[in-house]
Amino acid sequence: MRKENKISKKIYRKSADFTSALSIFLLLFMLGIMMLFGGYYSYRFSQSVKEEFAFNVNFFTDTPEEEALMLKQELDSNSFVKSVQYLSKDEAAKIFMEQLGGEDFVEFAGFNPLYPSLQVNLRSNSIGEQEVADFISEVSKNPNVKEVEYNKEVLHGLNTLIYYISLGILAFTALLCFVVIAFIGNTVMRWVFDNRLTIRTMELVGARVWFMISPFLGRALKIGVLGSLCAILALAGLVYVVHREFPIMPNIETFYREYIIIAGALFCLGVLITLTVTYISVRRCIFRTKK
Repeated sequence: MRKENKISKKIYRKSADFTSALSIFLLLFMLGIMMLFGGYYSYRFSQSVKEEFAFNVNFFTDTPEEEALMLKQELDSNSFVKSVQYLSKDEAAKIFMEQLGGEDFVEFAGFNPLYPSLQVNLRSNSIGEQEVADFISEVSKNPNVKEVEYNKEVLHGLNTLIYYISLGILAFTALLCFVVIAFIGNTVMRWVFDNRLTIRTMELVGARVWFMISPFLGRALKIGVLGSLCAILALAGLVYVVHREFPIMPNIETFYREYIIIAGALFCLGVLITLTVTYISVRRCIFRTKK
């Protein structure tokens, strides 16, 4: 009879450990998806969109090409600027003629009324409204610059959209972390309840608190490591499929460094949360039973 009870308890414990590891795996896997696709990929996409936003620096019609190129060279050396393209009066005329269906308006007018310009793309960390205002103010000091054109409404809408998307991702990730912590805490409470008689016996014989907590920490460490590793492997498989099916994603050969960072953070987070919640929960239960 005792042997059967021991076997049933062993099976129950393994089943409970498997269920706990599976649940932690699923939760960490979801958290990893949020970190990878909701965090990393959305960040890369937002950076790319910001850097595609163009500012047109228009010169006066009679601005010499040498002076326009001097400003281009000055902007090229600016750390806030990603790229600068120069468009001469003749190039602007060719583009305008193509839009008119090939009609030579320069010959008809007798002169080229268009002006040279620079198309400037700022770096993603310099696309905020204050940074843009400072950039326009600095460029406008050049006496050859007539105006700086850009779509202010689109820029404001872009920054607002990215802000709220980032805020939503952060809130959902925090909620998911809370669910992970709550689930692990509930699992540990169940472990403590199943072993309440053993804990009470150790208390009566004068066992130290750390001696009573250490078995639970060892069990939690095993489950945390198992769940974290399974989540990392599953996430790696998902990354491979995404990179294979969607070529627009970053090249998988250059992605390994970012994935290793995310996988390492996920592993440390899973183990750290599991051990911390286990320690706090078991210690609270032990001191509760002493009262």
